[in-house]
Amino acid sequence: MTGRVSRFVCAIAGFLIFAAARPAYAQAGAFDVAFGYSFLHENELKENFPAGWFASVSGGVNRWFSLAGEVVGNAKTFENPQANVKVTATAFGVGPRFVGHSGNARPFAQVLFGGVRGKFGIAGVNDSQTNFAWIPGAGLDVDIAGGVGVRFAVNGRFIKHDTDSDTSKEFNFLFGILFSHKRR
Repeated sequence: MTGRVSRFVCAIAGFLIFAAARPAYAQAGAFDVAFGYSFLHENELKENFPAGWFASVSGGVNRWFSLAGEVVGNAKTFENPQANVKVTATAFGVGPRFVGHSGNARPFAQVLFGGVRGKFGIAGVNDSQTNFAWIPGAGLDVDIAGGVGVRFAVNGRFIKHDTDSDTSKEFNFLFGILFSHKRR
């Protein structure tokens, strides 16, 4: 049930971001795209997932407020004498981003709402589950030259599971390249 609700919430939020981004672009004229490396620490498993990636996009509503969307994927293979177990986690979310300005640096804080899809594979048998998650985060975008820069960010993930009342927690570190456009 929560998986269906997560997909519905994400579809509605994605539509709202798309609908708001066009007037936001016309009004504020700023948007950015970032992608790069993701490192994940999963608290419940007490494991690090060093293999990962992220992609992010945001559209400015005004100078200090943007609508953002982000997808983050991480994977790890646990070696076992009987069979290796591959675990992947893909988080996706949309929500508000609050942006500051200080020279070439733009600190930001955001809260994204969406889901996390966990997938487990062992000996050719796969299982997956998608759960609702809220993802608070903060970061720093630094312009280097001509609309190209770097992003440093950290996110927490709070994942509500269907099967019980527990909420699992994850910590995510992101580092990547940033392409931004500001209408003059």
